[in-house]
Amino acid sequence: MRANGKWIKKGEMFLHIAVILAMLFAGESLKAQDLEETLEQLPEDPAKEFVRPLTDAFGANLNTGWLSNAAKASVSGLDFKIGLVFMGAFIDKDKDVFIVLDQFFPLTESQATAVAQSTGAPPQDIPAIVAQLTDPSGIRLKSTTSGPNIFGSEDENVTVELDEQTIQVGGTSYLIPRQVLQVTEVQGILQDPGIFPTVAPQLSIGTLYGTQATLRYLPNTRYVDELGKISYFAWGIQHNPLVWFKNPLPLDFSLAFFHQNLKIEDLADTRSTAFGVNVSKTFGGFVGSITPYGGFMIEKTEMDINYQYTPIPGGPPIVFDFTIEGANENRFILGLGLNVIGLNILADYNFSEVNTLNLSVLYGF
Repeated sequence: MRANGKWIKKGEMFLHIAVILAMLFAGESLKAQDLEETLEQLPEDPAKEFVRPLTDAFGANLNTGWLSNAAKASVSGLDFKIGLVFMGAFIDKDKDVFIVLDQFFPLTESQATAVAQSTGAPPQDIPAIVAQLTDPSGIRLKSTTSGPNIFGSEDENVTVELDEQTIQVGGTSYLIPRQVLQVTEVQGILQDPGIFPTVAPQLSIGTLYGTQATLRYLPNTRYVDELGKISYFAWGIQHNPLVWFKNPLPLDFSLAFFHQNLKIEDLADTRSTAFGVNVSKTFGGFVGSITPYGGFMIEKTEMDINYQYTPIPGGPPIVFDFTIEGANENRFILGLGLNVIGLNILADYNFSEVNTLNLSVLYGF
């Protein structure tokens, strides 16, 4: 049974890697309503909860793959690696829906008309009720909004539940019965992939007085079609303080800092910073070696979202501009690196609020 369990776990790991690669190259076959089109159907509070899991996933991914081989404790030397880093954030299947309680949801004209008619008001009073319900400074109805978030089902849509309440229009009281409105334009658009991918080319160079610099850069690329074009730039620096000691430890040790920016067209701008510490020990040389490594990181991610919401066709748009913080605040990292004649394959698992997997393929020495 133990042997079977080990094979199952290995199979699950390879399955997750396959999902990452499949999503990276799926291209137009994934085409559906994109993120900006979806957010334009939602006011601020539901939009925050709809997109929050994406902030968590991107934040978790951006801080993955940095801490592997620690910088060497050498005053000068050549340590150069270039290649690709594949990062995957695990998506929690039990958190693919959201709910916002006691929130004001601006109604569209058709929704306001349906609500007005549900009061039983005479036809001649309906336009006045609709005008009050669609006026941002008019009547504000309390509601509960719920539905799939960005990783939720494409077969479900967001709903707005109105409690029974009384409104005053033109000196007359009207009772709005409890009812549920459907926002059919908003469904899950990424359908819970199990693991959400990010990929970036990476270059690292060192070592000067125990210091190594790393760069990542991804030009505008549409690798997840529903999100639009994504650009990414990041840099990091690691320093091994053991370089200043005459009798260094029999392993490598680094202090590190990383900063990064990821942009989703004109819709979202994500920034992340992280401080880390890691240790590693290499057994072997250039022809062949193995390097176990581990680390700890403190991190912070913020995603700024900016879009327009137009509840009344042809009416003035409402501009929403807000910031969401990523769930991860720290992580532990355990990994293993293999080198065969300069080809380096690094794999590690990151333990945090949102767990991630890293697979890096780099060439260098």
